[in-house]
Amino acid sequence: MVKAYFEDDPDAVFAIYDILGMSHKDFNHDYYNRVLRPFGQWVTEPYRESHFDFAKNADYTLRGKEPMEHLHHSFKIDYLAKEFIFHNRTYYGLLQIFEKMGATVSLWAKDDN
Repeated sequence: MVKAYFEDDPDAVFAIYDILGMSHKDFNHDYYNRVLRPFGQWVTEPYRESHFDFAKNADYTLRGKEPMEHLHHSFKIDYLAKEFIFHNRTYYGLLQIFEKMGATVSLWAKDDN
């Protein structure tokens, strides 16, 4: 999903939500532009640099609050995959630890091919 957001590919994002059983009839390009793209831009920010410096971006998780809340309030689905909840909470917690440590991390292993 991160790769789909990184590439700003709405069809791939929707396909992944569908694989997780989290698709909805309201998923369209307008919804992607209004809700999912801002969320995806925030999620992929640390992946856009070879090394993301959480000391210089100490407000990274705070800046994610608005797109996450917007996503939460507008994401009308009948099913939320348990794996999705576990991953999001774990990932968000890890990012907060990186912030508290002031760590510089490389999150993206780019393929040279």
